[in-house]
Amino acid sequence: MKFSKIVLGTMFVVLFAAFANVSFAKANDHDGEIIAYMEAINNSEINVAKVAKDKKVDADVMKFADMMITQHSDNLQQVTNLSAKNNIAADETPAVKKFKENSDKDLASLSKLDDAKFQKAYIKAMIKGHTDVGNMLMHFEKEAQNADLKQYLANTKTAVEHHLAEAKKLK
Repeated sequence: MKFSKIVLGTMFVVLFAAFANVSFAKANDHDGEIIAYMEAINNSEINVAKVAKDKKVDADVMKFADMMITQHSDNLQQVTNLSAKNNIAADETPAVKKFKENSDKDLASLSKLDDAKFQKAYIKAMIKGHTDVGNMLMHFEKEAQNADLKQYLANTKTAVEHHLAEAKKLK
């Protein structure tokens, strides 16, 4: 139980702590970094949901994991298309790279939990993570320069709010 609490305490707190106080370099255009963060977030959500699919979890949690895979895969494709269409290269800053490293470490820790502990930790992490990402998206909307990116962020914020509501139902 203690291990589960430690994993839960670090999982997504570490993953999304970078977003709580996102600070950019002095340059005005952060669109490439925002793209890189969005790619990393979507990949992280997909990877955690895939672990859930390999665990023995409740049918509702399995349905939620399916939704995460489908919708975050779609969102990842949207951000990839937006990046290509608007010629905005993903800028993997040190903060984005650290996010990805922490995500990989936390995923490995979460994967080791037994089914019941995993399910509980997964739902708590989804609630915390989607809350934090919602706050991050508001910040990114203010910083984004490209109109298409701003619209993508607004649409994504709506999806994140839906995911949060669905995760809370599973608590």
